[in-house]
Amino acid sequence: MSIFLMMLWGCSPVADEVAEGQLQEPSSQYVQYTRLSLPATFVGSIPCEDCVRVDIVLNLRPDQLYQLRKTYISSGQRVKKVESQMRNWRYSSDGRMIILGKQKGMLKTYVVADDNTLVFLELESERGKDPITYTLTRSPGYDPFSDSVKMLGMFSLSESGGTIIECSSGEVFSVSRSGDFERMAKEYLRMPHNQSEPLLLSFTGTIHGTGESFGDSITINDFNRLYLNGNCLGEQQSKSLTDSVWTLETIGNRDMAGYEYRSAPYLILRRDNTLQGFAGCNDISGTYLVRGDVLLFKRMIQTRLACFEGNELESLFLETLDNAELFTIEEETMTILDQNGEVLATFTGT
Repeated sequence: MSIFLMMLWGCSPVADEVAEGQLQEPSSQYVQYTRLSLPATFVGSIPCEDCVRVDIVLNLRPDQLYQLRKTYISSGQRVKKVESQMRNWRYSSDGRMIILGKQKGMLKTYVVADDNTLVFLELESERGKDPITYTLTRSPGYDPFSDSVKMLGMFSLSESGGTIIECSSGEVFSVSRSGDFERMAKEYLRMPHNQSEPLLLSFTGTIHGTGESFGDSITINDFNRLYLNGNCLGEQQSKSLTDSVWTLETIGNRDMAGYEYRSAPYLILRRDNTLQGFAGCNDISGTYLVRGDVLLFKRMIQTRLACFEGNELESLFLETLDNAELFTIEEETMTILDQNGEVLATFTGT
């Protein structure tokens, strides 16, 4: 049977939505089960064109994360390859089917025949090929596997290690300090961001636990990348510290209307830790150091122009940069603060 399917591939917890009428009704021979006893492991096998068979293991967790493993068996019962994934699953609106997200923009669906049996509901098959049908049956016990799978999550570092909000489900996991944790943590501390701000993290890792209660954890086996100012939907949350033009808005508890100047001071911070800008009378250049929410300006050089306007503001601006130790960014506003957390100046980013 064929189904037209749509899925927004990303890391949204509610990404896989199917329009009304796109899923065919399951056969009336199946009893309607609105809820399965979970956690559960379902197993089965299907034929394979270039191997003997494919063994399938599907683990369903009550927090609506699933693990899916396909093991390709060649002649002589040798393992040819193993494919594993972890994503979000959900019930269909009538409770008769389980819907799994799939990376290639498709959905996998299973009819809940009974508490011990899932029947695969074929995706739209390729032209000239027969639909695939198979059944998965419940194993006697829940058997989660430790395969490393690709994941996305919002990571926050803490004294105890850290937490990840897994993107597909929205579930919160503690993070083990084993694996590739230290390399990832060093990069997290190096990147410019507000102290309490989580960063989007892509990695391959292993999930531990059953999804039945708090306390499940994730091990980062291979750190891939941290993303500034992004969320699970791929949306930018605020301006980037680097490669934005930061124009001065307030300084010394006064807005710009309280000063005379030729044009408003600004800063441009480059990714190579160099900066350029204008201080109110003279152009400036130099370097800066950033670690997390710590921001230090150093080795400032300025041109030597004399101005009828802007001298007072320029002196205050350079003194403010000398005293800066911390920063925050909220949407399009950057605030720099001294070592005591007192606000020195604010900037608007473009």
